Amino acid sequence: MIVAIEGIDGSGKTTIASRLAQKLNMKYIKDPAKKVLNMSTAEYKQLFSDIEHVHGHATIAQLLTMGYTSLDKTENLICDRHILSNYFHNGNEETLPYFDAQVKSGDVPDLTFVLCCDKDERKRRIAERNPHDPDLQKDFDAQDARYDEMMAYADSRGIPCVEVSSEFIPLDVLVDGLAEVVLALQQSGPLDMAQKREFAGYADKYLLYKFEQHFAYDALTQYLIKELPEDDGTEKTK
Repeated sequence: MIVAIEGIDGSGKTTIASRLAQKLNMKYIKDPAKKVLNMSTAEYKQLFSDIEHVHGHATIAQLLTMGYTSLDKTENLICDRHILSNYFHNGNEETLPYFDAQVKSGDVPDLTFVLCCDKDERKRRIAERNPHDPDLQKDFDAQDARYDEMMAYADSRGIPCVEVSSEFIPLDVLVDGLAEVVLALQQSGPLDMAQKREFAGYADKYLLYKFEQHFAYDALTQYLIKELPEDDGTEKTK
């Protein structure tokens, strides 16, 4: 089974994908094309930089697709980026046939969690990670518009997706919720694409409920801490 974690830079993909893989004892995958090409990280980055300047999006889209389609579906994998990230960066009228061919062949994740996050929070996270990151110079409004195009593509092609806010939900609560959904998918047995899409719809409703419950509990806890009279702390702890 392949579960993908997608989202714009700064939305928390790598952090959440690695934590989720660890929690579920599943294999974490990133940049599978690098393994297919048998390259070091430095060589891989240089290759894509050279290709972008000479050949453009079409060749990059093909190389990334080659990596994603090489994944072994008999393994349980958490994939940091997949077809939707590829589409986000390289999808256009010229490359559309590559993406549609990948969807038609069934080489898409069994389930994709798409992380969404406000642009100001994304900027803050990227700057905290590296104040000189070139991603800070990108047009964040254009990224949001591109995100909408990516989700429209996923919806039009029936790719099983669940949008999840990574902005306000504590990391451990978020990972626990995603893990519960993945385990439920594992236990459901073989599903066709339409059934996976239906499952994603139920998963979306479940996660909304779970995270709303967390916020309600947290709000009640904060209210009680504020309103209970001062004492030695015993009653407030209860």
